[in-house]
Amino acid sequence: MGDENENLFHEKDIEVEVVIEEKRYPGKLSFDGTRFPKLQLRNLYSPKGLVFLECLKGKSELTCISLKDKRKYTMSGVNDNDTFFSAKYITEGEPLVTFDKMTINISGFSVWLEGMENYSLNPDSIEKNTKSSILTERFSSQGENYTLSIYLKRGNQGNDAENEGAGSEPALEIIKEQGCLNFKECSFLSHQLRNLFSILTGRPLSVKNVWVSDTKIPDSFRKLHFPLVMYSKSPLKHPNEALTEFAYLLRRDILSKAINNFFTDDNFRKIWNRIIPSYEQLGVWQYDILSRVIILEMYASIKTKEKKLSISDSLNRKLKEKLKQSIMEFESETGIKGEELIVLRGMERSILATKNTSLPTLKEKYEELLRILPSTLIGVISISDEDFKRIKKLRDSIAHGNPYSTYSGDIDITHEIQLNDRLLVLLICFVYFELGFNENDIIHFFRYSFCHFINSSGINKRELDRLSGEVDFLKLSSPPKNNALSSPAMIVVNHTIDNDKWFINEEATQKLRTEWFTSGIHHSQEYVESITPAKQNQTFELKQRAYIETDGQEKEYYIVVIIHS
Repeated sequence: MGDENENLFHEKDIEVEVVIEEKRYPGKLSFDGTRFPKLQLRNLYSPKGLVFLECLKGKSELTCISLKDKRKYTMSGVNDNDTFFSAKYITEGEPLVTFDKMTINISGFSVWLEGMENYSLNPDSIEKNTKSSILTERFSSQGENYTLSIYLKRGNQGNDAENEGAGSEPALEIIKEQGCLNFKECSFLSHQLRNLFSILTGRPLSVKNVWVSDTKIPDSFRKLHFPLVMYSKSPLKHPNEALTEFAYLLRRDILSKAINNFFTDDNFRKIWNRIIPSYEQLGVWQYDILSRVIILEMYASIKTKEKKLSISDSLNRKLKEKLKQSIMEFESETGIKGEELIVLRGMERSILATKNTSLPTLKEKYEELLRILPSTLIGVISISDEDFKRIKKLRDSIAHGNPYSTYSGDIDITHEIQLNDRLLVLLICFVYFELGFNENDIIHFFRYSFCHFINSSGINKRELDRLSGEVDFLKLSSPPKNNALSSPAMIVVNHTIDNDKWFINEEATQKLRTEWFTSGIHHSQEYVESITPAKQNQTFELKQRAYIETDGQEKEYYIVVIIHS
């Protein structure tokens, strides 16, 4: 494996010899992360080729040796496709008889974990400190028990070339607690862990490398290849582009809960795996919206199933009979004919097909689903009734091929794209509650993440600030005389503690804006202290952001120095 930069993103075409029963025959082995490995024999229809082909018939495992470096490749789960052989899995190197450990690299994982690395200052240098294992958690899946460990750097796994790369970046290590792993398990667990961390980062991640090994045999790592869904090689450029902070998940001790809930709740296999492709634009904006609406409908159907009410079957039959009789009487009384009769017949079919449920349409299911969410989060997401009507209108127009009129009335789809991202934010709330996060966790994620769809969704950032309790909301007792609030930055506010009155200090505000930068004082608060007459019990406080209200108008301001006296 020598080159650690080789991974499932790279396509391999290797000239090999196929070895079976002491016989050898040339061929080409091709594989990457998105397709089944394929072996094509050279000169397949030559006499030798046809004889060798007969030897391969019915074999479930084939061994290939690279002509270039003599590396061994073992194809497992082989299928004969007449002109070539495909395989479900390929292992590099001498195959292991059994293995109980799997090690995985995931794209973007190292960027997400950057917040876990810290630095120490020494007299002569700055050194990076890293822990080895930062999380170990037991979980169960499909009736089997496993231990998952997350490593910043996996460390030395042996000196052989096969192990290079496994220890050079963050890795997930899965050990089966009883018995041995098989290739199908490895494929399933790789896919599921990729899905879990894609949900947590808000980006579609990919499995880059997979190794299998035997915990009882040192340096037994073998690289494993099998097809997976592959997305971007670099889904994250900076840690804050992720939806959640890895350090926050560890600090709050909620990652362990998320891992166990993910593998326990089958909704993550049935529904929430669909949310990952929808993080990125699929190419046609209408289909992007439809993909998210479908997820909403699926989840709403499952979560509201127990909330549905219905009348008895006998009453339902009587109702349908009564409706049908009324329609027939209407037809007889009016003498309706021609095209109008055709319309009436269509209406009759629609009326008689009415579902026996209290939640017959997406709207009723959606309204019931919102009861799960705290009202505070509903206020943050800010999907109004009109917004939902537009979402439903979009869904119906796409599903039935009807023309759709945009909110702007022309080709501008800004409103629709923003609404689509708000719908994704709503889905994130549901999936994060199922992972075990609470309201405060979600508010924290939305406030501090620079995730692209959070930024473009138009959610209520003011409400987020209010709910966080980390931003001040000041209401002036009287408006400023001059236009001190016209600029969005550098405001000085006087606060009278005895009567809790708030006023703009217009003179200090003017000086802060015009004279601070040339004063030689680096800190804004220190500058305000230097120009303010001393008073007993007077204190100063700097707010990087604050909302200030005057005359019923509220705006957000930056660098607000408060003088408490």
